[in-house]
Amino acid sequence: SLMKMHLTKANPIDYTSSSWKHLHTTKQNCYRLLRLINNLIDMSRIEVGQYKLEIGTHNLAKMTERVVDSLKIYFEEQGRRLVFIKNTEDARVSCDLDALERVLLNLMSNALKYSHKDSQVVVEIGKTKSSFMLSVKDDGLGIPEDKLSLIFERFKQVDNQLTRASQGSGIGLSLVKSLVLLHKGDVKVESTLGLGSTFSIELPLASETCFKEKPYLEKCTENFQDSRVERMRIEFSDIYQGSSSMV
Repeated sequence: SLMKMHLTKANPIDYTSSSWKHLHTTKQNCYRLLRLINNLIDMSRIEVGQYKLEIGTHNLAKMTERVVDSLKIYFEEQGRRLVFIKNTEDARVSCDLDALERVLLNLMSNALKYSHKDSQVVVEIGKTKSSFMLSVKDDGLGIPEDKLSLIFERFKQVDNQLTRASQGSGIGLSLVKSLVLLHKGDVKVESTLGLGSTFSIELPLASETCFKEKPYLEKCTENFQDSRVERMRIEFSDIYQGSSSMV
């Protein structure tokens, strides 16, 4: 931030200068490092039973819609169309909202990372009598059948030279599964090599006695919005290039 302030004072217009480019690269690598550290710390906490969930009853349909709306322009900048299919307006789940928002961002980041330009990513939500359903589908590279059983293991990645430049650490999906299991849910993947992948999450709905929602989701303060943008920057740090609506 201090470097950015000095550069803005020196030349607030020329964002193509080498100084601005070096600042962007440094900032992006810091986000990548922060993402890796956060994931490692949280995985370690989960393994030893020290990961604390901040449980409240939240409308995950509303949360999902807000995240998708926030990322539509970013996906367009990256050459993808982001589609949201909303089969329910109200799906209340007893959960840690930050943790499940992080799960959604991770799945959307993966969909963008492993899809082709001019393709689309579809986020769909719905519910049954007892469960909230969420899926993230891409039309990208897909996953070989013999690798499907490995992708939720820590440090496991599908080795593909075409995506080497944007690959992460192989921790993200492992953390996704762990966080979903902590919420007594389930996560599955279906994929066909060359045709794309669909990640699906199922979470138990809250009982009717828990329908009073905490005010957390209704916060619209500047600090809350800044926190959400920062979370998006971190989760998408393996992909982000150039100027973006998230910066």
